[in-house]
Amino acid sequence: MDEKDLEQLAHEARRRAEEEVADMQQAIEDSDTEINTQQKMVSESKINEHFENINARKSTFWIFLLLFVILVGSYCSLTYYKPRVTYAKANEMMTNGDYDNAKALFTALGDYENSKELVKECDYRKGNFLLATKKYTSALTALSYIPGYKDRDTLVADLSGSMVRTLDTGRWHSVFVRSIGTVKASGDNTYGQCNVDEWKNVVQIACGDTLTIARTADGGVLCTEQIPDWHNIKEVAAGSNFSAALEENGTLHYHQGSENIDLTGIKHVSAKGNIMACIGAGGGAVVSGSAFDTQFFTDLKEIETDGNAVYVLKYDGTIVSSNGRMNGLGGIKHIFAAFNTLAAVTLDNEILSEGAVPASELKNMIMLSGNTDHYIMLTDTGRIKYSGASYAGSGRTADWTDILLNPREQQ
Repeated sequence: MDEKDLEQLAHEARRRAEEEVADMQQAIEDSDTEINTQQKMVSESKINEHFENINARKSTFWIFLLLFVILVGSYCSLTYYKPRVTYAKANEMMTNGDYDNAKALFTALGDYENSKELVKECDYRKGNFLLATKKYTSALTALSYIPGYKDRDTLVADLSGSMVRTLDTGRWHSVFVRSIGTVKASGDNTYGQCNVDEWKNVVQIACGDTLTIARTADGGVLCTEQIPDWHNIKEVAAGSNFSAALEENGTLHYHQGSENIDLTGIKHVSAKGNIMACIGAGGGAVVSGSAFDTQFFTDLKEIETDGNAVYVLKYDGTIVSSNGRMNGLGGIKHIFAAFNTLAAVTLDNEILSEGAVPASELKNMIMLSGNTDHYIMLTDTGRIKYSGASYAGSGRTADWTDILLNPREQQ
């Protein structure tokens, strides 16, 4: 190989070496570019991630802020705004006579303002309204929730003794009239004296030992034993084994077994045991079944008997009795006789008694009846209390409620 060939080979080797160096430099440059690019991407990713974190924090902050505002608003609404609106609405309802709904709202308000006091005020106003509209049963129910509130006790006490008898007891059975005019009985039913479930439209009741008799709103008479066909009746009564019905014209029909007697000029009749006591048209007393001297029984307002004695109340508010109990006592507006006891209601609505039942047991009495060894009474809570001897369930009256109340002047 000559010198020229050697130079050519050297030149080729140098060229290739230069190309390889150039390739290596390009590779290095490409590598640097890729590294820079990756670093830039990493940086941008971190920046984006950072901003995303910032945005996430901002979103969380605004969400929490919104929730906080909602919670604060709800709290303010529940604590301040809503109770005020409810309170105002309840007051408006009470003013407009919507007492039940107003009471419900005041009750739900709990201790807010004077809501608890206004719950009582709703019952008080409702009771007064019902008294004014002669719905006495419902009035007693409304007023039973608020003993001692304002003049509530006086309002209820004024009902005592002024109502037609819708609660009575015989020898061993008890009967009462519901506000809807139906009748419920409990006790001995040997003679069918408790067969009253089908009776309707009843406004007054009376019990003998073996029978139950009732007056209906249209002046008719219902009885558990066979009686004459009486009409235009304003009052009924019953003794041991007899019944009596007083007509509007003052004729008193007496029925016992096959015996029927009519008396005229009678204003009021009461019976128990073997005694029937009446107030005559002239204000005197007519008494059968007893030898009691009735010469002092004049100018009479009320007359009662418990089967042992006769008690009368004069229009001047004094009592005259056949056995001396409370004789001459004045300041009385109503009397009751039951269980060998005379009970009286004073003009100040105080309950007095003399006999087997102490006055402490008759507190809050609205109506009282009884026989020789037990009594039954309506209290100012609308509940019925039975005390004394009981037989065959005659004292099962604890669940009796919603008794009919009719004022005597409607007789």
